[in-house]
Amino acid sequence: MQNINNNFFAKSTKNKNKIILDQVQNKIAPQVKAIKYITKPNKLQTLELNNKN
Repeated sequence: MQNINNNFFAKSTKNKNKIILDQVQNKIAPQVKAIKYITKPNKLQTLELNNKN
């Protein structure tokens, strides 16, 4: 019986950790996308960089 209880709580903890991780990823993902968008050169900057080479 003790083994069954331990297994249940281990699964429960894993599920809680996954839920928390998903929540954190959902909050961080838009910020990371915004940073990628800001640091990505626009078309004109890309053309200027290509012309320098």
